[in-house]
Amino acid sequence: ANWSNLVDPDALYDVVTQQVSYSSRTPSGDAAATLTGLIAMPSLSTADNFTQRNRVIVLSHATGSTPGELSPGDAWYILASQFASRGYLVVAADNWGRGGTDVDAETYLMANRTAVNSLDLLKLTLADSRYADVYNAREVTIIGYSQGGYSALALWQLIQLTRPGELTVSEVYAGGAPYNLYETFKGVVQHLAGTCNGGAYCQFVDRETTVPFATDRILPGFLSYSNTGEVALGDVVNGNTFSTEFIEGFLADDPSFDALKVQLQLNSFTNIQSPETSFGNSNSLLHLYHSGFDRLVPIANTDELAALLSPHISVNYHQNQCNSSGYQLVSSLTDIVGVMHTLCGLAVLDDAMDDLK
Repeated sequence: ANWSNLVDPDALYDVVTQQVSYSSRTPSGDAAATLTGLIAMPSLSTADNFTQRNRVIVLSHATGSTPGELSPGDAWYILASQFASRGYLVVAADNWGRGGTDVDAETYLMANRTAVNSLDLLKLTLADSRYADVYNAREVTIIGYSQGGYSALALWQLIQLTRPGELTVSEVYAGGAPYNLYETFKGVVQHLAGTCNGGAYCQFVDRETTVPFATDRILPGFLSYSNTGEVALGDVVNGNTFSTEFIEGFLADDPSFDALKVQLQLNSFTNIQSPETSFGNSNSLLHLYHSGFDRLVPIANTDELAALLSPHISVNYHQNQCNSSGYQLVSSLTDIVGVMHTLCGLAVLDDAMDDLK
């Protein structure tokens, strides 16, 4: 009942979905033509009285999703199809390391890498006359949650800084994301060291669920594609957790891990030093969401981001959306780490569908 738009998307048109290959950049910055993604749109050949939409929708997929595979079981493929059934052109890039590049490590929570690849697919799609009949303005709405919420903000930032006269980002819907990547990562290490003491970024860390996000998803990309010194994955990961040497050295400011810390900080949106200079002229509306009962990604991430950006741009932090008494009740009834994170994600997507009817 709380997600009526997802349950009944009020489809107006048949849908065409396409897996596309396109040229962009490797994580190292070299030209590459092996990336894949999804384009979804209404089927104009079967549409009666079609009305062009005033924007294009860009989806940033969450962890484990590959929309370009066009799998009926992929949540972001389903979501793309639902928006397309309402008349929208939808673009969704597969992160490097998924789809056509799945033999490589994923650019997981690497802001510039994911943003460049997504923007290249968007630009190529808008330049292709085969899709021009679906929309009548170069406005964009970006939607993402969790990992995708992080990537959505990265894409918005890249467009604001490099393409302000070419594209207009009307709205961004983003939630449940580790915007302060450094503190989120450090919180995992503090938990394993037993030095959390109720800190906002470490109090809900779960060894079985949260720790693998750091060891198996975050580290491989950073160690493969960025300057992290002489640190190798085998030096810091022991089985399904961090090695004792890494835990102690990271928290003791061992200089061996300084380069890794720098990369985590550079990919933390909460470290932007002059948001008024970078985004003061933005007319975008940022919709932010996070549940205080989220035990997978700490809510402090979104609290910090909203406080940083709201004095300079329009931010609607939907704090009541994922923190109702119903969420509190469900949280008290389960110790499964990802449940509240997922429920809030459904609320974000349902909100976006409600606004984009």
